[in-house]
This record gives sequence, C-alpha cells and structure tokens, in this order.
Amino acid sequence: MNATDYQQQAKHSYIDTPNFPISDHDLMVVRYALGLAGEAGEVANYVKKSIFRPDGEITLDLAKLEDEIGDVLWYVAALCSITGLDLGGVMEWNIEKIKARYPEGWGKKPKTRPVSITETIARINDRMAKLWSRGADLYAAGQDSEQIQRKIARYSRALMRVEQKLPSKRRG
Repeated sequence: MNATDYQQQAKHSYIDTPNFPISDHDLMVVRYALGLAGEAGEVANYVKKSIFRPDGEITLDLAKLEDEIGDVLWYVAALCSITGLDLGGVMEWNIEKIKARYPEGWGKKPKTRPVSITETIARINDRMAKLWSRGADLYAAGQDSEQIQRKIARYSRALMRVEQKLPSKRRG
C-alpha cells in the first residue's frame, strides 16, 4: 500500500462537519482543551530539547519553562471557567486523590491495595454533606451558592460512577 492508497481508504472514516449540532460553548470547550494539549506539548518538547541534546549539555532555562507552564495554567483556568468548574475545587479534589493513593506520604511507596469502593463512597458522601451544609449557610446569608451547587453536582456524578462499579446485588 502506498500513501495515496492509504489516504483514499482512510477518507471513508473522515467527517467533514459534525453530524450533530454543536454549540458555541462546546466549541470553546474544545478550543481550550486543544490549547491546553498544545501548550502541554510545548512544555514537554522544550524540556526534551533542553535535556536530550546531542552535545550532552543541559540548557534548561527556568524562565522559559516558567513561561510555558504559565501558558498551560492559562488554558487550565480557561477550561475550568468555561465548564463552570472551580479551579480551587479541582485542585482540592486532586490532592485528596493523591492522599488516598499515598496515605503514608507523597514520597513513599503507593498503597498496595486500592481504596475500596465503600471507602470512596464514604469520602464522597462526607464531602457532599459538608457542601450541603456550606450551601445552606450561604443561602441563609443571602449569598450566591452556585459554586457549591456545581461542586455537589460534580460529587454526585463521581458517586454515580463509583456506584456503577458495585456488583448489581450491592446497588440501591
């Protein structure tokens, strides 16, 4: 097979335009996700080229690296904003996930057993209870609780994903 044949055969699976409606909002989500991937690629490529040089010299410039990482963070913040996620909440959830994997400390060997589904459900339920309480306090004080509502929705989705992993006789 030559390149032209491959291209002609591969064309059968291409789509020229989406075969579904796509909103401007969804297009922006895609734009920011692709921007994030591109910037992360720039970070990786810069580090690779700075360390794996043919002459063996390491030329990693921390100011340049900082600039590239800043671009990654901009896209992370943009993606969080356009999807309604709170960057601080994403960061908190990530740290909790890391702590669950490394309960003895982050520099230590990971847990040999995964966190059980029951433990995960209990952690999510605990977080949701705290969020409901915080949301009620904000509502009572006449303050916007939209961010809390989004977090509750995110934890509800996480809980549903975890519960789907349960054997059917343990559900419900």
